[in-house]
Amino acid sequence: MYKRSKIVIAACLISSVISVSWTWSLRSKTKHTSENVRQILTSMSLEEKIGQLFMIASFTDAALNPDFAQKIINPDPAYAEKLIREYHVGGVLFVGKGTRASQYSMVERFQACTKTPLLMALTAEWGSAMRLTDGFCCEKNEQLAKRTDQEIYDIAVCIGKELKELGLHINFAPVADINTNEDNLIIGVRSFGNSPELVSKKASAYAAGLRDAGILACAKHFPGHGDTATDPHFALPQLPHSKERLQSVEFQPFIHLIQSGVPMVMVGHLGVQEYDQTGASASLSRTLVHDLLRTELGFKGLIITDVLGMGALATYGTPGELACAALHAGNDMLLCSLDVPQAIARIKEVLLDGCLSMHELDEHVLRILRVKQQMQLI
Repeated sequence: MYKRSKIVIAACLISSVISVSWTWSLRSKTKHTSENVRQILTSMSLEEKIGQLFMIASFTDAALNPDFAQKIINPDPAYAEKLIREYHVGGVLFVGKGTRASQYSMVERFQACTKTPLLMALTAEWGSAMRLTDGFCCEKNEQLAKRTDQEIYDIAVCIGKELKELGLHINFAPVADINTNEDNLIIGVRSFGNSPELVSKKASAYAAGLRDAGILACAKHFPGHGDTATDPHFALPQLPHSKERLQSVEFQPFIHLIQSGVPMVMVGHLGVQEYDQTGASASLSRTLVHDLLRTELGFKGLIITDVLGMGALATYGTPGELACAALHAGNDMLLCSLDVPQAIARIKEVLLDGCLSMHELDEHVLRILRVKQQMQLI
């Protein structure tokens, strides 16, 4: 695999364009105008609209993942098909180990189940080999950051091209967290470095490479997971800094990526007392998602939560309550809810009692449809 990776990288380096702009632009023709996207929204039933908010998880190949925690993911692909057919979910994140062949097969299988095409995602920070046994592999970000911006761009193009060939649309990367805590075992080598300037440059080059390969980049984990020492899979980390420190350090890579036009941001599960004194996770905080990310920082793209099944959110209520809290905070898509049917039922209830307005629901769905339009899915 390593030899193959070096050959692919070399080929991409040879074929790359030397002058690179990191500013996002739409390169592809879309099938529908903005007005037509609104018409698609209008034609949707309430159930179809709500379903679009959910990105479920499924194995690329369940047979290769016998020991995976089943409380988060049902290993039977037929269950994922049921959620797609009956609940109209908007996307699928593939997890666990698989192969290129099984990945392509599952994408085809799931897309055949739906009226509105699905957004297909993979976490491939250092290439598809992070998930696929025969996939493309490059260095992890700590080592990748030693390369030039142009080389990082070229490598990201390679990653993106392979994902596109496999029918995928989103890479949950780049990591925009700054590695300033030596006790942080969750981010660590996944970060490009320990300075805002370095992470901003390298993450932007990576995002641009994905863009030019036709793949959506997703900056994570807003507002910055680098200076934490708690694993959010088990408990809620805290980011105990002043607003001045957060604005000058943690926020900087996200600001840089937003200004460059990154199309997606993932919100992490961590508390930021300086912005939300309730101690709520950023992913469930309207102050951090709607007020800061959407309004103050001016992010106009798609906002998605981190995995809602993590232990960091265990004390916040049922899957339905979590889904509603995440929507109220301002997230557009809900990643890996533990109980999609329950969450959908609860969202219907809050729509009826006025805690969530139809206008807010429509705005979330419109952003999702616009991304699908951009990827030529609709």
